[in-house]
Amino acid sequence: MVRIPSTGPLPPIFLCTKVGRHTYSAPFPFGCLESLFINSIKDKFSQVPTEWLTYFEGALVPLVSYDFLDGRTITLCGHLHFTDRGIFIVRRTTHTEDALRTQPELARFVCTPRVPTNPFDFIIPLPLDLPLYTTDECRRPAHYVCCHICGQPCHTTAEHRTKCPNVRQHRCYH
Repeated sequence: MVRIPSTGPLPPIFLCTKVGRHTYSAPFPFGCLESLFINSIKDKFSQVPTEWLTYFEGALVPLVSYDFLDGRTITLCGHLHFTDRGIFIVRRTTHTEDALRTQPELARFVCTPRVPTNPFDFIIPLPLDLPLYTTDECRRPAHYVCCHICGQPCHTTAEHRTKCPNVRQHRCYH
C-alpha cells in the first residue's frame, strides 16, 4: 500500500497495487513482476468529490513498478493533476534501483550476465495527453475495456489487439 497524503483536513488515501507476473522470455530469463497502481488511482480518486481533489493536487504517486528479479527495479511516477477531462499524471519521473550497486554481496544470488542489459527498451510509458480516468468510461457497459496505454475503448480484447499500436505492451483495464 502507498499512502497519498492530503494537503488539507482530509485523511490520506491509500493506493493498492495489482501485481502481475510476466513469464520468462529471452530478454527476461526469470520473467518479471509488474505492480500497477493505475486501477487504484482511478478507483480511489473517482470517488472523491470534485471540490476535495484540490487537497491531492500535485501529490506524487507511483504508476507502475517493474521488478526484473535480478536486483533491478524501475518505477514510473508522477504528480496528480485534476481537470474537467479527468485525472492526469504530470511531471513524470522514473526511479531506478540496482540492489547490486548498493549491496554487492547480493551478486552471489544473481545469475550473470544480467539480461536485458537495458530494461528501458521494454517499458512503454503512459501517454501524456490522455487522462487516467474519464466520466464516460464509467458509464460504458461492463463488456467494454480501455487500454491504459492508448486510452481507446473497445468491445473485446481481440478487437483491441488488432487496432492498438501498442500490441506488445497490451493491457486492458476498466
